[in-house]
Formats: sequence, structure tokens, C-alpha cells
Amino acid sequence: MRGRWGRAGAITGLLVAIFGDLGRRAWWAYRAGGREQRAIRTSIVARRPADRATHVPLITPDWQPFVAQALPVQATAVALTDEGDQLPVVWIDAAQRPDVADLPRVLNNAAQASDTPVLATQWLADLPARRVVLVVSFVEPVTCSWALSFDLLQCKPTLELAAITAELVVALRNPPSTEDRQLSLMPLREIPLSVRLPLAPTVQLHAILTEYTRGAVVS
Repeated sequence: MRGRWGRAGAITGLLVAIFGDLGRRAWWAYRAGGREQRAIRTSIVARRPADRATHVPLITPDWQPFVAQALPVQATAVALTDEGDQLPVVWIDAAQRPDVADLPRVLNNAAQASDTPVLATQWLADLPARRVVLVVSFVEPVTCSWALSFDLLQCKPTLELAAITAELVVALRNPPSTEDRQLSLMPLREIPLSVRLPLAPTVQLHAILTEYTRGAVVS
């Protein structure tokens, strides 16, 4: 019994000696200025206003090869749906892009099978050239990437409507004549072979239009 208490006393004494040594080291470090050297300096930081300027996505060199193959918008119009909504319409020539020309059939089959298309859209701008490009990338029900090229001077009303509706109807057949590049209201059902694109949040497009309008006013 005495042996057990003796070992416990020895262990307790050792622990006391260790903690005592640590306490002395901390005290000497404090006296030597160790803590003073690491003292926290306080300062008053004024709250900065939030940056509300939206980034304008530009056509960078990495995008150039893809954008060079963009399909130009040949004509525009406003379509009236059966529900009474107005949607922007653009006509393109997809004769050289059979994958794009086949999209109405593929999407119609997917709708009959209750499959929801998966796609992404990206707006890019070349403001000195008065050009806006919409990049469209389908993932489902088919993999297909293409782009549309808008002339800002001619298509600005159409782009402004697209920024509001967050939708765009792309017609692939029978574009209007050159004299009727900007048509008035027409029923959506009378536009054959078209793709109704839901657009991603149109913050990018709003930023492009705002910057273009600001530059036009300044110049």
C-alpha cells in the first residue's frame, strides 16, 4: 500500500515540477517582451459601398475560334404566344449546321417523352464592332454547341426584349426578305421549324446593353 502511494506521490511531484517550469518560461517570455512583439494592433476600417457595376463579358482570344463560326442573325420579329406573351424571334441560316437544323425534331421528341432539355447560354460582346454573340450549349437530349451573332445597331430592340423575357425563339427556315429585317408582331404558331431557348439569368446581356448605350451617348 505504501509503495502505491509512493509512486502516486512521485508522479504528482513530477507533474507539479513540469507545470511549474512551464509557468516560469511563460513569465520570462512575457517579461522579455515576447507577447508585446505579438501585440494586436487595432484600426478602424470604413465600410466600403458594394460594387454594383456588372462585368461585361468580352470576346477574348480563347473565344475567337468558336465565335468566328457564329451564325449571323438575318432578321428579327416579336412573336405572340397563345397565352398572350411576347417573345423575341431571330432568323438564322443553319444550312451548314445539320445538327442545329435538326434540333426542332430532337426537342419535339424529347417533349413527347417528357424529357427536359439541359442547356447553357453565354453572352459575349465586342462593343467596338457593335457585335453581341450568344453561345448555346445543349447537353441533353443531344450534345450540340453553336453561337448566334447579333448586330447591335439592328438587333438592339430584340436583345432588350430578350433581356426582359429571358427567352429567345430561333427560327431556322424562311427568313424574311432584306427589306423586312425587323418585323412587327406575329403569332408564334406561324413560325415553323424553330427552337424556343430559355436563357440563363440575363445579367450579362443587361450589362452589355447598358455599356453599349452609355458608349453611344458619350460618343
